Amino acid sequence: MTEAAERFDPVVREMMQANRANWDARTPVHLASRFYDVEEQPDPFRWFAPFEWEDLGELAGREVAHLQCHLGTETLAFARRGARTVGLDISGASVAAARDLAAKADCTVDYVRANVYDAVDALGDRRFD
Repeated sequence: MTEAAERFDPVVREMMQANRANWDARTPVHLASRFYDVEEQPDPFRWFAPFEWEDLGELAGREVAHLQCHLGTETLAFARRGARTVGLDISGASVAAARDLAAKADCTVDYVRANVYDAVDALGDRRFD
């Protein structure tokens, strides 16, 4: 599989590498922050306002792909609402943290490390609602 970055010119590839490094560096900061508050059992429902949940509708039984999921907190919220979820993020550090948070929450979520431009290849034959 050719990564999307290889299809772009060198300037864009450099920006993508900088973006990945930036999110890798942010991950431990966000894990320690009060905003994300992941030290305790995270409350996945706080990530959306009531009207957003209404707009999303019933998630039970749906297949949901959450692109650029970072720590996967919202991805967990989808899973807690009954969706079969997969989170995708460019940052390996974020994906590792998201997997840890899902395990801590005893929640089944699949996380994939990939550039969003590679999502179709990275997620394979899966189809999403």
